[in-house]
This record gives sequence, structure tokens and C-alpha cells, in this order.
Amino acid sequence: MRYNQIIFKLICSLPVLLFGACNGYSPHPNPVPENPGAEECAMVADGQIILFLNSVTSNNTISSQYLSNDHLFSFLANDQQINVYDLTTNRFCYKIPVCKSSLNHPVAYNIVSPDSIYVLDYSGIIGLIDRNGNLREKRSAVSRCKYYPIPITGISPLILRDGRWIFAGNMAGEYSDENGENRLTLCMVDSISGEVSAYIPYPDIYRDQNWGGGLFRWVYMTYNPTSDRVIMSFPADHFIYEVNLQDFSTRSYYAGSKYIDKTESLNRYKRLPLGSEGKIRHFAETNSYARILYDPYRNVYYRIAEQATRYDEMKGWKKPVSVIVMDSTFRIIGESLVEDSFSPGYRYTLFVDRNGLQFQQKSDEDHLIFQTYKFTSTK
Repeated sequence: MRYNQIIFKLICSLPVLLFGACNGYSPHPNPVPENPGAEECAMVADGQIILFLNSVTSNNTISSQYLSNDHLFSFLANDQQINVYDLTTNRFCYKIPVCKSSLNHPVAYNIVSPDSIYVLDYSGIIGLIDRNGNLREKRSAVSRCKYYPIPITGISPLILRDGRWIFAGNMAGEYSDENGENRLTLCMVDSISGEVSAYIPYPDIYRDQNWGGGLFRWVYMTYNPTSDRVIMSFPADHFIYEVNLQDFSTRSYYAGSKYIDKTESLNRYKRLPLGSEGKIRHFAETNSYARILYDPYRNVYYRIAEQATRYDEMKGWKKPVSVIVMDSTFRIIGESLVEDSFSPGYRYTLFVDRNGLQFQQKSDEDHLIFQTYKFTSTK
């Protein structure tokens, strides 16, 4: 009799063991300061950039780069070619056929000069190509870290600093055995010795929580050359992290949105698989944070906040977006909503130039259009 009771209890508890933590979300409240202070600025839509595309150039971008010295904007399209435009005239300059280099699906790049373009591909190879797409040299950027962030997405820059390459990335999944040592997000590659190092684990808010992988595991980064610091933004976290590139120590700063009350992880065991649609639904229906950019012209930082939306079966959904503005000490000095006309793919092309913050807009296949948001003091 006792044996039958034990078997009955095990059978009854099996659904709980498998699915008891599978439904609903777990909230992570936004720790808003008691006295945040008055806002000192706003981001105001004022002006546009319109780039004309030829018949074979796609406006579906993988990554982009703004070259401040020459006021050039470039983007890597899904046809594996880099297109370079002069923003003084809004005219096409030249095309770099990365597809000829034999690199395996390029995901990020850095144009040092017209004949020195470094490209990081999907498999973790950094290649040096010229303007004709000829591969001149290559080096592996893969380390022994178990959950090393390759392949990366093109939403964080590929930085060259003192002969070392720095980039941030992610493995897209959720892993039950991940910890602060075997899953890292920031990488450095020595261009001379070839040594590859990995640093910076996911923040504590990710520890032991299931975020569904996918877009919640993307890593956003910007670089301030004056302070020689990298600043990192994680989608689930109300804080940002300043990284000292000398010793890779970090310091956190509150950078939460006034439009976000909480982010929410999945109330689900990591070892239980979640399909692509489930991951996208969770991300779409949950608040999050995205790109962070340093504005050297105004010495401020912009962090993008994304408010939850209604998921509509993967058909053109996008989240309402706001821009959090922080001063040079990471004190929040304002936050403004962005007009709804922006492109769902804005993460790949968002950039700062001397005129302001440039948001890609929805447009036809013949144009790449940006709305300029200008920093405006309200004091």
C-alpha cells in the first residue's frame, strides 16, 4: 500500500517538476531613485538624412559604422557588401565587396582606411581586406571559454585600441550550468601575439534566471575614447556597466527608464527547451533595454529603452522606444519618446553624428532614411 502511495505521489508531482515553473513571468522591478531630479534636456526630431540606394543594394543591414573624421556613414548589407556614403552630400562613395574575401558570413567590421577594413565573421575569424574585397590576413578570435560570445551580432562596434581588437557578443541560449566564469561577454584579441581573452560575465539579474535566450541575451556596447572606457548595456538590466580597459574592473550606474516599471524573466527551468516563437513572444511582450551610444559632440550618453508591446504572430511587431540621456557622470538628465515611424531594424544602424542621434525610418527599398533627434536643453 505504501509503495502504491509513493508511486502515486511521484506521478502527481511529475507535471510540477517538468512544468511547474513553466508558466508566467517573474518580475524584476525598476529601482527608481526617490528623488530623480528635474529633467534638463529632451531629444527633439529635427531634420532627416535620405540616402538613395541603387537597384542591387539592400537596406536590410547587418551592422554599420559612422566615420566622424570624414563624415561618412557605412553599412554592411545582407548581400555581404559594405556601402559607404558621404553625409555632407548624401551621395554614394564606394562599395566594399566583403563577399569576395572568403570570410564566412561577416557580422561586424571597422574601416580604418579605404584599403584597411577589418571584418569579423560568423565563425570568429577577424580578416583584413582591401577595398576590392581581397583578404590580406586573418586571425582567430575564438577562446576556450565554454560559452564564448561567438557569433556576435552587428549591434556592438568592433574596436581597435593599441593593437588589440575589442568586441562584445553573446551565445543566444540559456544554459543551466552557466556561471560568472564560463559565460563571458567582452572579448579582446591581440593583433600581434594572437592571444584571445574574455571578460565580463552577465550581470546578477541574469544569474539563475531564464530570459528565453535570443534578443534578451544580446550585448550592447559603446566606447568613450577620452576616458578609454567601454560602457555595456544588457536588455534585462536597469543598470549599465562601465569597464576599465586597463584591468577590466567594472562599475555600475542606474540607467532605468521612467517608462519601464519592470523587466520580466520566464518562470521556467532553463533546461526545458523553448521554441523560437516563444522566445520572440516573451521579448516582445516584456520591457527591455537596447543600444547605448556615446555622443562625443555633446559629451553625453544615450541608452535606448524598449517598452512591451502586443505580440502579433511574428508579423512586423516592434516595441515603442525612448531615449534615456545621461551626462558624462552617467546621471540621467532626460528621457524622450521616439516617434513611431522608426524601422524595426534600427538597432543595426543607430548612430551619432555632429547633428544628433540618427534613427533609421521605415522606407521603401530605394531609400535609407534617418530621422535626426537633436539634444535640446530644457533648463
